Amino acid sequence: MPTRPTVSAIIPVFNGANYVAEAIESVMAQTHPVDEIVVVDDGSTDDSTEVLARFGDRIRVVHQENRGESAARNRGIAAASGEVLAFLDHDDLWTPHKVEVQVAALRADPAPVAVFGHVVQFVSPEIEPGRVPVPTDGDRPVPGTINGTLVTFRTTFELTGPFPERRDGTAFVDWYARILDADLGVVTVPEVVLRRRHHLGNLGRTHASAPETYARAMRRVIDCRRGRLPDAPAR
Repeated sequence: MPTRPTVSAIIPVFNGANYVAEAIESVMAQTHPVDEIVVVDDGSTDDSTEVLARFGDRIRVVHQENRGESAARNRGIAAASGEVLAFLDHDDLWTPHKVEVQVAALRADPAPVAVFGHVVQFVSPEIEPGRVPVPTDGDRPVPGTINGTLVTFRTTFELTGPFPERRDGTAFVDWYARILDADLGVVTVPEVVLRRRHHLGNLGRTHASAPETYARAMRRVIDCRRGRLPDAPAR
């Protein structure tokens, strides 16, 4: 690998006109250069297309019919050219040192295949008090094993396969379980790498790691391994 691996940021967006520009700007503000920003417009019907157009050739926009976040991330992976891939939801924000810290962790010895980080949650400033649930973690940094903190090598997906393209909230955890099942190296850095936004469009977001979603996904993975479901990941 060269001295500085190339990095692609992948941002799926669906009707994210209110927030996606700020998300993109948080990627552009990284202390470690991001070589490519791939935004996958998952069939937005609001003004997202117009907002994205304002960035011109500073970003690469891929359009598809609405298929859900996991399908959009997979499309972004296919379109991206970087050796290292990092992910961000259209309504969240990276902290400025995110890529620098996590790429350094990827290149440590022994090198993990995936790096996660800590999360701070916040209520979007335009929301009136009481309109959305207060984050259960408050403003306390907590470990976040979620899409927005993931930095990994492109080759990881050759080992695990793509994200399952389901819309039941368990797709990422199902993919993550494949990493654990294959005993691939994973670390979580102590730094805060993501600011996770609460707003009127994501009222179900109350905890950085969504434990109830993880529990459902892990039950599904166990059932797959026991042959109860047809789409068990290859081992």
